[in-house]
Amino acid sequence: MVRKHLIYWSLISVLLFVSCTQTDKTYTNISKYLKTKDIDIKNGYKKIIVITDEGCSACANLFSTTMLNELDNTQTLFIVTSKGVNTDIKPFLQKRKNIIVDWQMDINKYPEFAKTSAIFLSENKIDTVIKISANNIYEQIEYIKCVVL
Repeated sequence: MVRKHLIYWSLISVLLFVSCTQTDKTYTNISKYLKTKDIDIKNGYKKIIVITDEGCSACANLFSTTMLNELDNTQTLFIVTSKGVNTDIKPFLQKRKNIIVDWQMDINKYPEFAKTSAIFLSENKIDTVIKISANNIYEQIEYIKCVVL
C-alpha cells in the first residue's frame, strides 16, 4: 500500500515539475521573441493576443473582431501573424506600441504564436494560455474579455 502511494506521489511530482518547466520555457520563448522586437515582456503587459491564419477562419475572425476593444489597453500586446486572408486585420495594422505585425515569424522557432490565442501573464510568468477553438469559442472569448489580472 505504501509503495502504491509512493508511486502515485512520485508521478504527480514529475508531472508538476514538467508542467512548470514547460511554462517557464514558454515564458522564456515569448521573452526572447519580444526582445527581437525591442520590447521587454516586463513592461506591464498582462495579456498577449495572438492572431494567426491557423485554424477555423470564422473563429479567428470573430475573435479578432471581439479583441478590437482591447486595442487601447496598454497592458494588452497584440502579435499579428495573419496576412488577412480570412480575417480582417486592418485595425491591427495601426502603428501602436502594443501591436506587432510579423508576417515573417518563424513559427517553428516560436510555437507559442502558432495558433490564434490569448496568453495571460502574471508576476513575470505565464498564468494561462487559451488556444482559440471552434467547439467553445464563445466561452473562451467571454473568459478573455472578463479576466483582469
